[in-house]
Amino acid sequence: MSSTKLVIRLNDEERAKLDKLKEKTLLTQKGIIRNILLGYNIPVKVPDSYTNFMRHINSLSYYTFKLKVQADIASANQLDQIEQLDHNIEEIMKLALSFI
Repeated sequence: MSSTKLVIRLNDEERAKLDKLKEKTLLTQKGIIRNILLGYNIPVKVPDSYTNFMRHINSLSYYTFKLKVQADIASANQLDQIEQLDHNIEEIMKLALSFI
């Protein structure tokens, strides 16, 4: 596969837009332009705080699963409470995903 050098001239406003887009993604400027030309989506950086939040929510989900297993042996009332907790965690995850 051969490669061709391409020179693109941008005015100040276009360059500022490209720089702003570069701050929001993990791609280089070259990668951004290549993705645009090929019709690919430009992946957006996810903040560390979001990643940490989702990690904690996932661990809560895991522990509710463990509680369900134990509650099957215990009582139906406990199982209902755990089911409600699990439902609340799912709703929180949906809400969190809507922010990205």
